[in-house]
This record gives sequence, C-alpha cells and structure tokens, in this order.
Amino acid sequence: MRIYKHARAIRALLLTLFIFAAISLFFKGYSASNDKYYARVDFIVESEITQKIMLKENTIREIEAPPSPTGYQLSYMEISSNTGFPKTIVPILYDKKSEINGKVFSLLSYNGSIKLSTSISSGNLTFLVTIKTVYVKRTWLPIMDRNIEILVESPEPPFSLKNLTLKISVDNFAPYEIVDVISPDGKHLVRPEIQEKYPPQAIGFDLKHVSLSFKYGLKIGKYKILFRTVDRKLPNAFIICEENFFNDTVAPRSEKAFSVKDKNGLQHLGYIVIVYSLVPEYMNSYGNVYINATLMDYVHLEHKTITVGSITYLIPPIEFEFWTKAFVVFGSWFKIKNDYKYPINVLYIPVSFKEAGKWTPQGLEVEINDLDLKGYLFAYIVVQLPAYGHIREIVTPNGEILSKYKNSKLSWGGVKRSLSVLDDEAYIQVKYNNISDPGLYTVNISWDPLYIKTVDSKDRVLSNVELRVEGIDTIFLTNESGWGILKVYKPGIINITATYKGKTVQELQIKTLISHQIVLRCKVYDLKVTVQTMLNQGLSDAEVTLIDKDTGEVFETAITDKNGETIFIQIPHGEYKVQGSYKRISNSMKVNMDDNKEILLKLNIVLIIPFFNTPLTLEETAGISLAFTSILLATKFMRKRKIEDYDEEDIEN
Repeated sequence: MRIYKHARAIRALLLTLFIFAAISLFFKGYSASNDKYYARVDFIVESEITQKIMLKENTIREIEAPPSPTGYQLSYMEISSNTGFPKTIVPILYDKKSEINGKVFSLLSYNGSIKLSTSISSGNLTFLVTIKTVYVKRTWLPIMDRNIEILVESPEPPFSLKNLTLKISVDNFAPYEIVDVISPDGKHLVRPEIQEKYPPQAIGFDLKHVSLSFKYGLKIGKYKILFRTVDRKLPNAFIICEENFFNDTVAPRSEKAFSVKDKNGLQHLGYIVIVYSLVPEYMNSYGNVYINATLMDYVHLEHKTITVGSITYLIPPIEFEFWTKAFVVFGSWFKIKNDYKYPINVLYIPVSFKEAGKWTPQGLEVEINDLDLKGYLFAYIVVQLPAYGHIREIVTPNGEILSKYKNSKLSWGGVKRSLSVLDDEAYIQVKYNNISDPGLYTVNISWDPLYIKTVDSKDRVLSNVELRVEGIDTIFLTNESGWGILKVYKPGIINITATYKGKTVQELQIKTLISHQIVLRCKVYDLKVTVQTMLNQGLSDAEVTLIDKDTGEVFETAITDKNGETIFIQIPHGEYKVQGSYKRISNSMKVNMDDNKEILLKLNIVLIIPFFNTPLTLEETAGISLAFTSILLATKFMRKRKIEDYDEEDIEN
C-alpha cells in the first residue's frame, strides 16, 4: 500500500512538472515586441438640430448634450451660427471657439456643456443656432498584408446611416500611406471619377486618413483600406510652406502634366489644385475634367450662372456659366485631362514641408527663422499627435497664449492669421505674404502616462526594475507592486529596456500604443541548488555562491538547509558559476539561466567526523582505510608472531 501511495505521488509530481514545463515553453516563446502597426478606426455618429435660443437679461443659459448612445462616448458638442453670434452674447463655459474678424461663429465643448450669458443691460435676446453633438466608438485594427477590413453597419436608432461617418487613421510615423478604399460593391473610392460621383463631403483622403460620410449614399458592408509601405515617415511636427500661385490652361480635348522641382531643405508634399472655367452660356457643352495623381482628395464643387448686362436695355443681359472644382493632390505630379470643347484654367500651389521642433517633457519647441520662410507665400506650424497626446495651448514668440481657437482668423499685422488648436492636432500661421512672426513657438502638451507592471517568469511581482525609454534620459523605477509609470513625450515607436540587478531582462517595442497598462514578463528565474556528498546525502550548512560569469563578481550567497537545498529567487538570465563549499572542500559548475532550473552539486565528501564536523574526502577516507587496514594487518601479524614465539618456548620447555 505504501508503495502504491508513493507511485501516485510520483505520477502527480510528474504531471505537475509536465504542466509547468508546457507553461514555461509557452512563455519562452512569448515575444514582448509588438511587430504590427495598428489603424485607429472611429465610428462617428452625430445629431444636428437648429433651434432658437432665448436669453433673458442677466441670466445664464446652459446647453447640454444628450446622453451617449450605447457603445459610444461623447466626442464634443458644438453650437454655431452662420451669421455669427450677437455681440451681446458672453460665452461663460466652453473649450474652443471659432472666431473670424473678431466675431464668434461657434463654441465647442468636450464635456457636453456650454453656458451663455448676455452683457449688462442688453435686454432679452433670441437668436438661431445649430447644435451638433458628436459621439465616437473607437477600435484598433492591425495592418495585415498592407490592408484592413471594416464592417460598416447601420447604427442603432435613433441614429441612421445619415448620421454615420467612418474615419480611419494611422500614426504619422508609421511606414504606411493610404492608397485606396474599396467599397462593398467593389468601387475604388480613391479614383477621381468615383469621388466625383459623390459630393465632395462624402469621401475624404490624405496620406494618413480616410473619412467616409454615409449621409451621401455610401452603402453599408465590408470596406477594405489598402496601404502601401514607404520609407519616408511623416513627422509629427513640421512646417508647411505654400509657394506662389501658378496659372496655366489646358487646351480643349487634351491633357497636360504639372510638376515642380523640390526646394532645398524641404520635401514636396503635394498641390492645391483649382480647375475652373467661365464661358458664355451658349458655349457650355457636355464634357468633364479628369485629374490623375498618386492620391487626391476632391474637396469643392461649385456651379453658377452669372448674368451681365447694362442698367437699361442698351445692352441686354447675357448669361455666363461659371464652374470650379478644387482638389488636394499628394505626390510630385498631377495630370489634367480636358474633355470640353473650350480651354479650362488651372490654378495650383505647390506645398512642401520640413520637420521642425524639439520635443520636451512639457511639449514641443519650434524655432522659426525668416530665412526658412523666404520664397514662400504662406507658412504654418503643424502638429499632429498620436492618440496619447493632448495639446493644451500654443505660446507665440511674444508670449501670447492661444488655446481656445478652432478654425479661426485673428488680426495680425494688418492681415488675418489662421490657427486652430484641437485636442490632437493644431496649426498656426507664421507667414502671410510679407508678414511673418519669427521666434520661438511653444506647444504645451499633456501626455497620457504608460503604466507597466514587471513580473518574473512565474508571474510574481518584480520590483526595483529600471525602465528606460529610448530617446528619453529619465529612468523609471518600478515600485513594490511592480508598477512603473512612464512618461513618453516623443511620438514614434516606443522602445523600452527593462534592467534588473544590472542585467537587461526584457526589451519591449510598441509600434502603436493602444493599451496604457502593460504587463511585462521579464527573463528572471529561480535556481534551486542541492548539495550532496559522494554518498548522495544532502549536505546541510554548505555555502553556495552564485558568481556572475561576465563580471566575475559574487551575485548572491546562500546556506543549504537540512536537506542540502537552497533556492536563489528571481535571478536575471545569463551565465553563472555556482560554487558550493563546506569547510575546506568545494566544487563548482556553470549554469545558463534561461529558465527556472534545478541543479545537483556534489562535494567530494564521504563522511564527516562527528563532534569535530570535519569532512573527509574520498581520497582521505581511502588513505585512512588503508592505514587502518595496515595497522590491523600489522597487529594481526605481530599477534601471530607472538603466539608462534610462545609456542616455540613451550616446546623447548
């Protein structure tokens, strides 16, 4: 029965060891690197109503957003007026405003609450506003084989497809650019002839973003976003420079290619292209204008009939047909094909950029030099952040703090300066024709912290781990619970190195930061050492020393228990020398700590002399045995000889 119980215990132990071995193999194969880039996918629903707002004298009116639909979060609420707010309106609570020529056209709130009041003695006031509330449901999709697929369904009531917009974004530093979007019915939405079948607001493109508004007839179903890999990475902070206007014409029934040379120190980004025509009505005929480019966005369409005549019938009125189309083109070239029977006009502006600014823990510093802007008509500082960055404000060289403006124009040296400061992107104009504002611009940014918990190979807390982020001088140390708080303030791939007791125990690469809480399993293991005599007996009170093979320094020392065992807990991976000693006798062996291990170390000890605790080696024991044997043999021989002598004496007597 006892043997059977032992057999069951052995089987249970073997099963446990097998399970732990399997788990160990799984975690050994675990890679801490994220080898994929992700696209941010936002499903956006918005409600828009127009209503009259009445404000009584000396009162405050609060406008609140309705609750978020299931699965969505409030993005913002905005109230706007096409003619601008009355001057007697005083905004009390809001986050952003759109202001042009000193007049407020809209107010925006991120928390869904806007408060308005009136100036003193203004009396009762009623005005018409549009209230737009925007909700977002966000998900992240890995870019696999240079594409992602998104299933678009109609949102739940009270919303419908008319309320839905889909926006896809990839980080500027990701080595991907958008080349096409394929609709459920197989249409290539990037193609100009397809884009022009919809209003310009329906489909939007740039190198890193796609916007699809379903209120204009796009169908539900599976959309496929295609990317191309590129060596050039778009910076997160740069100066955009726009050259002077170029005018040209394209003859009837012909096509023409356009391109410009790059300027020193800047990279070509694309063009703003406007195609237009003004002809007498009788010349208007069927035809079209086609644009061909690497990637383009159709942004504007306008048709007008213009009537021209004298104030009397001296010259009867003549009607003219005016039309214009506007495109944003990305790439070094574009072509215009004119199918009309009359020439068309082309106005285009080359757009270039260069990386700018220095990232700091507080945000971004951009130094503007007039020489950098020479030869350009317009210039802007542009900042586009990954999802974990939030722009608070822009400080101009003269100390002016700009934080509450969205798509605004402010008075500036006799002209109007354009600027917009949103949560994750902003621009500010630094040159308008001959007017410029050189100096240091500061963009103050809040960064969401990254929380990393370090554990060992057995998922136990690992404290006092040094975490370093590439490009950031600060060392972050994990606390007693294993958590470290990292402040990453440089957009880009995040490379983190974890160091424990002077050794690198893990490296983590984050290409797209999605989760802000990460558990990092480190290459830290346990080593169990059993010290035995030559007779397989556990040797207690033996000293075991762990020596780092790379440095030769003692890493840790321990004493064996009554079974001759000791355990070194949380040892960083690497090669070590394990040395065991008892009194004057020692032995050592090498061990590669690439997993949790158990080793057996035997000392050349056969027995220990009682009371003296003196160990004897095999050789010493053999020598003592030989000496005892010799003494015994000699004694026996002497006794035998003595007996023989006695026998001889007895015979003689």
